[in-house]
Amino acid sequence: MRSCNPMRSSSHPSDAGDRRDVSRVRPAKLPEIVLIAGLVASLVSVVAVVVAGDVADLPWTLARAAVVGLAALVRAKRPDHPLSGWFALVAGLSAIEMVPTGVLSLLVEGGSTGLAIVVTNFLAQLFAVASVIASSRLFGLFPNGAYRNRWERRVLASFWWLLLIPGALLLATPVVPISEYLELPAVPNPLHILPVSLESAAAESVMGLTSLSVAAAVLMLVIRYRSLGSLERGQVRVLTTPVVVGVFAGFA
Repeated sequence: MRSCNPMRSSSHPSDAGDRRDVSRVRPAKLPEIVLIAGLVASLVSVVAVVVAGDVADLPWTLARAAVVGLAALVRAKRPDHPLSGWFALVAGLSAIEMVPTGVLSLLVEGGSTGLAIVVTNFLAQLFAVASVIASSRLFGLFPNGAYRNRWERRVLASFWWLLLIPGALLLATPVVPISEYLELPAVPNPLHILPVSLESAAAESVMGLTSLSVAAAVLMLVIRYRSLGSLERGQVRVLTTPVVVGVFAGFA
């Protein structure tokens, strides 16, 4: 018997494939959890920056907090839309990422070495990659959150493998692969067990390559745009601008 769940309905009732696709790519309750954590992380980051008197970082910290707030508003207004969940994950994860990054700076500057720094840096990288993957799905599934064909499903699914990169770097670098922009001294990596020895610059380049998934998703959106009707094209033009600003403010 066919389900009458309104959450699985679409604007084209005859397109059963789209209904199945939308239901599969919509995150469950995870966006709400990540958003709450992101709001807390944003508040902590703003307070920390103000207390430290770091004026240079204050605009970007406030921008991240604003993006989380925007994502929360979108999620509250349109919880049924599959892309509202991915936007919530992008904003929340980019904010959460700042917590281990800040802790990492405190640990290194405080003279800590060993496992605490390794684990904290791993978490910062893992949240960063997760945010990139969520961003790629946000762009790749615009504007209705549904796959258009099989290759879109395969391309977006392949990005989940990027989550293995932080763990691989953890085991392949003799020095903890801390991002260069933090300008922290080198710390020996006690978990370097693989026969490969990547330098910090090479490790950071590998992390940077994960952003290519977002570029690929944007290309998918451009290709998809050509096949959309006038109404959907209007939705892409209206919705893409704030999403692009939000995503890149989160990565800044």
